[in-house]
Amino acid sequence: MEKYFVIEILRYGDAELGTSLFGVYDDLEKAKKDARGYNHFRGGKYPKIVVNEFALNKKMPFEKIRYIIDLEGE
Repeated sequence: MEKYFVIEILRYGDAELGTSLFGVYDDLEKAKKDARGYNHFRGGKYPKIVVNEFALNKKMPFEKIRYIIDLEGE
């Protein structure tokens, strides 16, 4: 079963200030590395990401796994 991670970025770490789709990855560590680079490039405006984890070709019902990672706190 293949896992995919849909990554959203949170402006200033707060979803109420805005979220954007960052990308879809099959490697969470690569996603975090890319998001850290983007956060640095944007001057620290995106210190947290939301990870939506999905499994490919998994029968319903499936559990949607969603969590937040603080890129600066790791």
